[in-house]
Amino acid sequence: MNISAAIGVLIGAGAAARVSIMLGQRDRRSAEEVLGNSTVLILVNAIVYLTFFAIFLDDILRLFGASDITLPMP
Repeated sequence: MNISAAIGVLIGAGAAARVSIMLGQRDRRSAEEVLGNSTVLILVNAIVYLTFFAIFLDDILRLFGASDITLPMP
C-alpha cells in the first residue's frame, strides 16, 4: 500500500511540476498531453498492482506470517 501510494505521489508531483512549467510558458497543448499521460500511467500502475496482488494475495499474506488458521479470516 505504501509503495503504490509513493509511486502515485511521485507521478502526480512530477506531472504537476511539469504542467505548471508548461502553463507558465503558455504551452497549453503540451500541458494537456502531460496531464493525460500521467493519468494513464497512474491507471496502468493501479491495474498492474491490483492484478499482481489479486493473483498472489495468499502468498504475500503467508510471507507476512499468516497461517492456515488465520488465512481464511475475512
